[in-house]
Amino acid sequence: VLLDPPLLVSYHSSVVSWPMRAGCPGPYYEEGAMATLALGVLVVLIASALVGMLFFAGGMIYACKVTFLLSNWMLLLIALAVVAGFVAFARSRVGLRLALWIRERGGIIDRASLLATFILFCALALIVRRYAFVTGWDSWHIISDALNLLTGEPIDLQYFSAYPNNLLLLRFVELCVWVAQQLGVTSYQAGVLVVCAFNCASCALAAWLTYRLLAELVGRGWGIVGWLLVAVVVGGSPWLGIAYSDPIVVCLPILQLFLFERSMKADGSKRAILWMSMGLLAYVAYAIKPQAAFVPIAVVLFCCVRIAASSIRERSLGSLRHDLPCAASFVAGMAVSIMLVGAVVAPVRARLDTDASVGIPHYFMMGLNP
Repeated sequence: VLLDPPLLVSYHSSVVSWPMRAGCPGPYYEEGAMATLALGVLVVLIASALVGMLFFAGGMIYACKVTFLLSNWMLLLIALAVVAGFVAFARSRVGLRLALWIRERGGIIDRASLLATFILFCALALIVRRYAFVTGWDSWHIISDALNLLTGEPIDLQYFSAYPNNLLLLRFVELCVWVAQQLGVTSYQAGVLVVCAFNCASCALAAWLTYRLLAELVGRGWGIVGWLLVAVVVGGSPWLGIAYSDPIVVCLPILQLFLFERSMKADGSKRAILWMSMGLLAYVAYAIKPQAAFVPIAVVLFCCVRIAASSIRERSLGSLRHDLPCAASFVAGMAVSIMLVGAVVAPVRARLDTDASVGIPHYFMMGLNP
């Protein structure tokens, strides 16, 4: 909001009017109070997660727990300081002038974001090619067993029985190794490089989607800030050089949010298709990285709060006629995704010991110790 105020009007009017500037019609953002209530609930949920991470992460026992140089408290304070710095700059005279300059050149900025994203992908691919490697833990199991699947050798059924969430990742890496073989390279290192190329593409796509989403919601100025943060934080992560689920799936959560934002401005069949796409992506992301389920959960909670607020305001359930088709489309998309993923992993899953799985609590514990 602060980096893209409409004609530099007052801060208060900018905040009140941003849903309308984002072009959100219909029952979604008809009143600022409803949006404020939904935002308040989301802030409480996020704050609760942060408090849980700060107070409970230190007492949990893991098979391999790393102690960082800075505590979670200090990392959170640094993050808040960075955000406060961005806000202070946005409210300064220089920030407002920059916002006006960006606003007057919207089309150029949009095209520049595409070019910058392509350059980011190329730069990351060249850098990652120099340091990509295979670790001795999960990544090695997946790479070696993907090669074993292609050659007909036995795979580590004990590992995949414990971590069945890596089955879809195994089949994806198997495809990458097969692509490398079709290019004439039979070693597993070539498969790693193919996976890392996808990692770089996922990072670049996440940066561009972040720009587009923020540009639609609060202005291109914050879109540029979001793009830079993703490029630095995600693009600078050594995870891009590892064939594992974290970098591969990084674009899917923001893609779901992007589709959700688009659905708020759509109607009819287009809206149903967007929600069905969200359902498809939701389970694919969950099947690769279970923590990605938090995004569709957040979307559902947001919609529930909005429906409740609208029902209280209108004293009726009339808004449900707008939401039931979306819910049905989402469930249908997820059902199709479940069947497709199940068919892909079925040849391996049939040989696993289902009682040996670590279960969902393991991933919640991982989420509390980033």
